[in-house]
Amino acid sequence: MPDIEIRAAVPGDAAVIVTLLRALADTLGEGEKFRSTEASILRHGFGEDRLLWTMLALDGEQAVGLASYFPTFSTTRGASGVYVQDLYVVPEARGQAIGRRLLAAVSRDAAAGWGAAYLTLLVYDGNSDARAFYQRLGFILPDNERPAFLEGAALAALGQEP
Repeated sequence: MPDIEIRAAVPGDAAVIVTLLRALADTLGEGEKFRSTEASILRHGFGEDRLLWTMLALDGEQAVGLASYFPTFSTTRGASGVYVQDLYVVPEARGQAIGRRLLAAVSRDAAAGWGAAYLTLLVYDGNSDARAFYQRLGFILPDNERPAFLEGAALAALGQEP
């Protein structure tokens, strides 16, 4: 096992978090959509009313990976869970079980923090390496579920409905 430290992010890590998230967005071809900033990470990722939690993987002083996550609830399961928004390991650090260790840390933190009984995430169809990784861990990748997003003008228009 490599000498990689997995720990919860602190406010001083905001710049590192943004750097890793940008690298992930670029890797996925979503770089032009990336809007997170240090300010948004600080505002939403720390404090009493935070909306986002982050675990970092560090090789000495160098950040080599992250997992960002938040609480969720399944009415079907009747239980709280954890949604992993982002899981990223820099290419040169892959193959060392860092992703698995990050997910394990998220699972433990969410179970202790809000009683999470399940973990869920989204994987891109075209990311065959990620799909294989998640399947090796035992994730179920259903064919009958697709994410749906409403944002921008369409969200604003919905908000105007009586």
